[in-house]
Amino acid sequence: MEIITADIERALIYISLLTNSGYTPTADEVDTFITSQMPKPSTSTSKILYSMTTAAFRDILGSHWVAGEKVSNYMTEMGWLKAKADGKVHLSAAGAALLDGLSKNDESQTNGVRVYTSTPERPIAVSQLVSLIQQHNSDTYIDPHLDADHIEYLFAHTQITKILTSDSHLKAIKVRLAELRIDPSDKQVRVLRGDALHDRAVLHEDGGIALIGTSFKKIESKVVGLVDLPESLARGFRQSMEELWAKAEVVKPVHPDAKRK
Repeated sequence: MEIITADIERALIYISLLTNSGYTPTADEVDTFITSQMPKPSTSTSKILYSMTTAAFRDILGSHWVAGEKVSNYMTEMGWLKAKADGKVHLSAAGAALLDGLSKNDESQTNGVRVYTSTPERPIAVSQLVSLIQQHNSDTYIDPHLDADHIEYLFAHTQITKILTSDSHLKAIKVRLAELRIDPSDKQVRVLRGDALHDRAVLHEDGGIALIGTSFKKIESKVVGLVDLPESLARGFRQSMEELWAKAEVVKPVHPDAKRK
């Protein structure tokens, strides 16, 4: 039985994100967010610029969302929102508990293993993956098909300092590292030639790992699972990943005008 709609869940997350950043939205702002669809990028807008300016909202919206009706009145009537005289709203204790309960309902935990499941209608948002990385103070991200655009996102929005990928986007990665002025002694991207790398994972500081069923760019559009393993169950796989990292080639930044590959 459906307890709430997808729009209400998005509103809860939206309000929580804003208030945690020190901004209190009005009911009208919440309703506008829920009932408005994001504009598509024009053909002249660069991919990276569009990615940067809309990343935060895409994390909440997912890929298959269709705008619904206003939700603030209903949420206030249910006691999930509290409104002030100036029209600004914030989550009540019940609303915060509901949001926390929804988060816990999306995962199952057995013997330290957390399993997150996803469908296009109810995707694992990038924000959830980022929260997992922050929770474990993860430092290594592994994805054989990682786009160059996502390197900036990972280095800017998480504590990831090491990225391991294949050489399929090597030229673009070299250019992006030059544009970002990444210091290899501080943050590193390494590549494995050919198809030696297959699995996608995040290595945690505590020795655990998260296994991701699809690439970063497709996490919100696929039926996919994310399995978070504790150190006791992750040792063998983690050792293999660390051995691959040691064998991988450090990517050196190359200016886009450079002729060498």
